[in-house]
Amino acid sequence: MDRQGRKKVMQELKQKEEEALVSILPMTKELLKDYFDYLDSELTNGDKGDSLKLTEEFCRRNNLEFEKVKDWAAELGGYDDVEILWNCEEKYDFLLEE
Repeated sequence: MDRQGRKKVMQELKQKEEEALVSILPMTKELLKDYFDYLDSELTNGDKGDSLKLTEEFCRRNNLEFEKVKDWAAELGGYDDVEILWNCEEKYDFLLEE
């Protein structure tokens, strides 16, 4: 396979991966950006983020099912608020840049 062919295959794989990530989102794309901004803001303001307190609060304020958000985050390696920001946000960079 030549360079063009490999590049095309890699682009297709990346697109499928991104589609899979979008399909498991427990909230809208717009709310996802707000969620990450909220975590970043609260963690910068001194919250330790060693629980899911901020996530639970965000879900309550936005009428989201906390258990679904918690399960989604855990699937991506986010078991507390800090890990969600570190491990989940980077996976969704492609959405946040739009």
